[in-house]
Amino acid sequence: MKAQQGLLAATLVALAVGLAVTVLMVSIWIADAGRRAHEIEGRLETADLDAATRYLPSLFVPARQIEAVDRAAIRRLIGPSQIDIQSAQGVRLIQPFLTTVLYVGQSQNQSKQALWVFQERFGDQTQHALIDASGDLSTTVDPHRLCFSLTDPVWIYCHARLPGQMIDG
Repeated sequence: MKAQQGLLAATLVALAVGLAVTVLMVSIWIADAGRRAHEIEGRLETADLDAATRYLPSLFVPARQIEAVDRAAIRRLIGPSQIDIQSAQGVRLIQPFLTTVLYVGQSQNQSKQALWVFQERFGDQTQHALIDASGDLSTTVDPHRLCFSLTDPVWIYCHARLPGQMIDG
């Protein structure tokens, strides 16, 4: 009987140690999976910001006039829209035959806010979300450059005035 009790005690100790090791391994796996998911999100966000940084010069370089606008001006420029304007400020670019407005908004179909690009050419209007962005868009303007920044993700884009361009605040 004592041999069986010893075997039972050893079995229970082995099960307890095995359970403790399993719990420890699962917690390490969960922590690593969370870290990897956060790392992947960071990489995707960085890739989005890099792509947006490469895209924006195609809008800013041909613009004749660049100006910071407030929410009321954005509403007037884009008219009725399914995108709810979230930012207090935006950027308006006037090119030959094209007006572009950059602002932070949220579509009814999206769970997150985004930096939106509104374009109007001869009455034809298009809008597309450039990158996910929460918070606000703020602008800094002087006669030689315009910068706008997002709060989440933290990102600043600046454009220096080119010959023939006007920058207004």
